Amino acid sequence: MSRQRGKTETMGYINQKLKSRAGASLLFALLVILLCSMAGSVLITAATASAGRLNGLKEDKTEYYAAFSTVRVLRDQLEGLTVDGDGPDQPDAEQDTLQGLLAGLVSQVRSTGEPAQQRWGLSHGGDLTDRVRQSLGWVEFSMDAGYRLTVQVCCGSSAYTLRLPVMEQEDGTLQWLEGEITKE
Repeated sequence: MSRQRGKTETMGYINQKLKSRAGASLLFALLVILLCSMAGSVLITAATASAGRLNGLKEDKTEYYAAFSTVRVLRDQLEGLTVDGDGPDQPDAEQDTLQGLLAGLVSQVRSTGEPAQQRWGLSHGGDLTDRVRQSLGWVEFSMDAGYRLTVQVCCGSSAYTLRLPVMEQEDGTLQWLEGEITKE
């Protein structure tokens, strides 16, 4: 009998706990906290993914503007530039200037009869406190046997090509004409 009575008391205690409303607000509060933490974790994940995409977009835009502005500056500097018909013996043409670069390419083409090319690196020095130079890409100058100039500018995933026709004058002077920029 005492066993029966113990079961009945236990069942009554469980029934009483099931029907009791004393812990309902605590359970409801735990449920709300769970839902809020799930929503917060979804928002944090979405924000992190979005920030990663925006960072990649910023790098792409930087590369695009670096390449496009470089090719436009080169076009403006090269259009109308001339190299004397005498070729490489120009005393004022230094190799690290565009005039000197063109004179060197013309000299190579004239001496070998083959196309010539030269590649320059593009870098950026940052602000006054940042002495580290960062590589942005490269510029490649190619001249075919007819002295037509092709300039390729590459910065990361952005690349442009500038093609400049040439006009050879009677005295042998070469002058590069208006160029065309195309996106690669």
